[in-house]
Amino acid sequence: MLALAACGGGGGGGGGGFFLPPAAAPQAPQLAVVADGTTVAAEGDAYVVKPGQVITVKSNQTVSWSGSSPSGKVTAVGTSSSDQQWQARLANANPGATEDYPLVATANSGQTTTVRLKVRAGDSRNGQYMAYVSNGSRQQLKADFDLGSLEFVDTSGASNVGTLVKPASGSAVYGLLSNRETTAQRISGLQVLPDTLVGSFPFPVLGANPVTYAPFLFVATRALITTAADLDGTYNRFRVNYSSNGAVKDSAISQVQFSGAGAFFVRCNEVAITRVDICPTGSLSTATLAPDPTTPGLWRVTNSSGVYEGRVGVARVGNEKMLILAGPGATDPTTAQFSVGLQEQPGWSAFNNAFGWSILGTQDQSTADLSTYTLRSASAAGVVQTALTLNTLGSVGPTGMMGSSTGDGRYYFVARSAQLEMVIGARGNTATAGFFHLGVISN
Repeated sequence: MLALAACGGGGGGGGGGFFLPPAAAPQAPQLAVVADGTTVAAEGDAYVVKPGQVITVKSNQTVSWSGSSPSGKVTAVGTSSSDQQWQARLANANPGATEDYPLVATANSGQTTTVRLKVRAGDSRNGQYMAYVSNGSRQQLKADFDLGSLEFVDTSGASNVGTLVKPASGSAVYGLLSNRETTAQRISGLQVLPDTLVGSFPFPVLGANPVTYAPFLFVATRALITTAADLDGTYNRFRVNYSSNGAVKDSAISQVQFSGAGAFFVRCNEVAITRVDICPTGSLSTATLAPDPTTPGLWRVTNSSGVYEGRVGVARVGNEKMLILAGPGATDPTTAQFSVGLQEQPGWSAFNNAFGWSILGTQDQSTADLSTYTLRSASAAGVVQTALTLNTLGSVGPTGMMGSSTGDGRYYFVARSAQLEMVIGARGNTATAGFFHLGVISN
């Protein structure tokens, strides 16, 4: 009764009770625009950006996003969004003028804010990429197809600049000139896939003192996956390992899998190359994945014993995905690795033409049918053609991968996806271990 009495009374004359303050008026979203990691200042009522830049628009509250080009000339590529962030690259189909792309953020209250993005004329392939180099390094790459230039920057800040030469009629291969490549037979060049550059360029030779340069193949991407669940898939992975003096130690061939919505990285370590789904339990290795805290798109791999094994990335290449890795060894930073994993295919299929490069500093053309793979390699030393007999890996082998040999004691493995094909020398085969070729399939 005392409690009830204390709660009641005192309200006579209308002077008792509590009054809530008036509700705050809904506020329109506040937006910030970032291009390639740098905040963009408004110019009048618009934000001027370049084609190919990664444009990020951030909101201070939960919103929904909508955007379109009034003229139809601007296309948003690689769009992703959350309730407080929108991200895409913008392509401008008007070669002579800037075009508008209004982006509207609508809050739950119905309040809206519009940012007017003005997209300059230019090549939408321009922009920042992450380059994975077969000398075991990972570098930043700035590409400008309008000016015809590429600039690689390594982790020490050292710059390596090349000049792009437009493809000859009927070709998709750009020349890539560097004063560090002085032989008459120039190997450097590149091909363009969606958000991806595949090529070769002179890079430092690991362990060389004084520094020397040689052509190394590279894969550059600006479409690394940053959402864990999107990593899931099965990949046929080829890897080469370098010793501290720059010599190739060995090759590694295996099938790997991302699973559990990006929580796990699973490998089959059988001596006979075996699919993950039928890998014997004793040969199955399961590691955990976590996003790298400093570099979005890289994922830290920690094995079941709690030992950190390195960082891996998965990139989108149009409608397919590709695993890529390059960098120092996790336990011995004087060593290095380079690895590519192509998404598993239903089976091996022929192709009429592919063009690429190898780790030996060659420029390669290749063809394949169901029983033969032919690689025609050009280098400063001349042109060599190698015919490989293809062999299935039996009922346990990964689909989209074949064993191969020349018949004279040299053994390789080959794999392909919808857009790419690759060859690696068999591990333990002294004539081939450490060889790696990557090519872009044209038909």
